[in-house]
Amino acid sequence: MRSVEEALAAILATARLTGTETCPLDRCAGRVPAAFRVTATVDVPPFDNSAMDGFALRAADAPGELRLAGEVAAGSAAATAVEPGTALRIMTGAPLPPGADAIVPLEDATERDGRVLVPAVDAGRYVRAAGHDTRAGDVVYLPAAPLGPAGVAVLASLGIGELALRRPPRVAILSTGDELRA
Repeated sequence: MRSVEEALAAILATARLTGTETCPLDRCAGRVPAAFRVTATVDVPPFDNSAMDGFALRAADAPGELRLAGEVAAGSAAATAVEPGTALRIMTGAPLPPGADAIVPLEDATERDGRVLVPAVDAGRYVRAAGHDTRAGDVVYLPAAPLGPAGVAVLASLGIGELALRRPPRVAILSTGDELRA
């Protein structure tokens, strides 16, 4: 009689890769990619954005007291431009508004009566540039394992809408005889 380990070794010795099929991204969780490298189709992030909750401004206006001209929330478009002498309250991940070139974190500023007092700041400070993480055309390597929710989310952020996957394996177990054990 074979042990479980011997049976598993015999099965794996004759196992072969399954074929492939292309599926939409929403059906890829729990599946194994056919290839472990993909090409990003978009920049990540797709636009310059704030790395901190704070105030978007022109570095040339700091240090100083600036008029608050509005707010940019994450997930919204920056409709208001930053003009000289103004700042916009901004959330982490929100797009950098036109005219702004720096972010001052909330904890480094003092807000009062529609104005904000900010310290000196260098242009580019707390700004994540478009493509900072990945550029369109970059090759991204996937783990040699089934895709989980995080892996599917990464693929979506790269602009990938469908993926070639290995077909799930088919396994059959035949048990015969009266010498079987649990």
